[in-house]
Amino acid sequence: ITFIKLDLSSTQSVKDCINLLSNLLGGSTGKKINYLFCNAGTMLSNNKQTLQVNYLSHTLFIHLCLKFELFLNNNKEKTRIIHTSSTMHHKYNNNIKQLYQFNSLNNLNRQQVYNMTKLQQIIYSNALQTYHGEQIQSIAVHPGIIHTNFFKHYLPSWLEQLLLPLWMIISTNTKKGAQSSLYAALSPTLNNLGGIYIDNCQLQQSSYLSTHPQIIKQLYLSTKKLNQKQ
Repeated sequence: ITFIKLDLSSTQSVKDCINLLSNLLGGSTGKKINYLFCNAGTMLSNNKQTLQVNYLSHTLFIHLCLKFELFLNNNKEKTRIIHTSSTMHHKYNNNIKQLYQFNSLNNLNRQQVYNMTKLQQIIYSNALQTYHGEQIQSIAVHPGIIHTNFFKHYLPSWLEQLLLPLWMIISTNTKKGAQSSLYAALSPTLNNLGGIYIDNCQLQQSSYLSTHPQIIKQLYLSTKKLNQKQ
């Protein structure tokens, strides 16, 4: 097992990680990326950082993997990319243009930005399937409400302790929370099924915005343009 440092809040860290991966996988090694899990969920006080961690860095990573041909490229197998989204993407009801105008975040609160980034993940997953489906199988997943330290950084300790009993009732442990992502990555029943959304190991319908062809195209082109400047 080889560990490579990757800080999703830094575009430079993403590029450094890709450079190291290129050295490990490129050339005559014949090695490629079989599975890629794009997993991050944060609600920082800085909206731009939340957007960077939850969405933009993942897309830059994928953009560079395509550029340096790190994904599988044969007729027998495709690289499966799993995007960890959230059912909260259904709650996004702000200006549609904000989905692909990445600098207009000042009028959104932390929860709204989180919801937006989780919707962007699904839209981008569908875009990858549309534009790179010949070598990528792209799947978005809602892993469920998982008992982690997610709220430790956002709530006062007294409030965290007060809500802990309720949190334990409605949440699941990390092992169970990983099942939908593992199902999306490994299940043979999903072979050749891309651009889908999975919740609790079942195929579900994502929001209308996530499947709108024009929104998919616009977000993909805006994201690609931004990544090409990095």
